[in-house]
Amino acid sequence: MNELISVIVPVYNVENYLEKCLYSLLNQTYSNIQIVLIDDGSTDKSGKICDSYLEKDKRIVVYHTSNRGVSSARNLGLANSKGKYIYFLDPDDYLEVDALEKLHDHIEKFATDLVQCSYYKNYLDKKSEVVHSRAEISKQKAIQSLLRWDGYITSFCWDKLFKRERIGDTTFKTNLKVGEDDLFVFEYLLKCEKVSVIDDPLYNYLIRTNSAIGNIYTAKKKDSVKAASAIFELCDKDSVMKELAKLHVGLSAFFSCANLLDTIPREEFDLFIEDRKFYIDKMSSCHFNVIKRETCTKIAVLYKMVQYCPRVYRMTGAIRNKKR
Repeated sequence: MNELISVIVPVYNVENYLEKCLYSLLNQTYSNIQIVLIDDGSTDKSGKICDSYLEKDKRIVVYHTSNRGVSSARNLGLANSKGKYIYFLDPDDYLEVDALEKLHDHIEKFATDLVQCSYYKNYLDKKSEVVHSRAEISKQKAIQSLLRWDGYITSFCWDKLFKRERIGDTTFKTNLKVGEDDLFVFEYLLKCEKVSVIDDPLYNYLIRTNSAIGNIYTAKKKDSVKAASAIFELCDKDSVMKELAKLHVGLSAFFSCANLLDTIPREEFDLFIEDRKFYIDKMSSCHFNVIKRETCTKIAVLYKMVQYCPRVYRMTGAIRNKKR
């Protein structure tokens, strides 16, 4: 079978990366693809680059919109996709040459509803692999993995091949600036019966900074907690999922609050008191024993430090960064 795969690429101000991304698509060993480029109001040359590639390959379609955000762009891509399968590719990343072929062959061979690949992390000065063990798992195990933050089933949408019929009317929530893919993946998993994970690194994920300090906190991080809270609401009727969903909310709040404490200068710390209160409130919904059982002692200790002793947590930053 040579089913059509629609690849949706939301584009916004990535003129320095876009051509490498598109080159990786046009040279895929699996050629039956539709490339849907959504220029989300770019102010650089990204829109012109999209149009120039439109003339080079009939598999490409381009839509230009005002800047509405990545969720709106992906939703427009979904609305105009024709493939049996859907793949989301970020415009500053790129694929291995056989990525779509391997994903397609696996989802067809094993009659699975979703296939997730391993991937490369590309830093400015190095490249590393994130390799998952190959397996076929139930939707329950996939959901539990996502909620536990164990790194096996990720919250990314770009390392997965989706079935269009399973997506149905599920869309990315446009009111979320961060965490929208987490909620989308969760809602999709609810519709699955079987999920596949493969150990081939097929995606190249660009990390533009090599330093944790470079990931400066912004108030948009609260959206990741709001997305996790929306997931919790969807788990209300399942006691096991509900407890793990509390963990998911707690960890989302913890990592966002830790990012705030790690990156905000001391003189600006008091400006973010309300944000910290928001995270602490969400963290309190998850019991310490659950954190310790489902993660590890180190995370549990840091969790409580962020929650009750933020200044001590800040003082330990040099030690934690050295270990990292």
